[in-house]
Amino acid sequence: MYIAESSFPHLVAANDERLATALERRRVATERRLESAAATTRRPRRATARWGTRHQVVDPVDAACCATA
Repeated sequence: MYIAESSFPHLVAANDERLATALERRRVATERRLESAAATTRRPRRATARWGTRHQVVDPVDAACCATA
């Protein structure tokens, strides 16, 4: 004879309580993750150079001289 777990109300109530606890933990974790993501300030990305080229290091004095030319 097979007796289902749903035949025992105290087992069903315990299972429902476990599910409710798990859902509450997930909800809290999601809220915390969203709050921490919103709290962090992200710096803008730098423009990347094309493949095969290098960034030039420019001396500020030379840059001012070249800007007027």
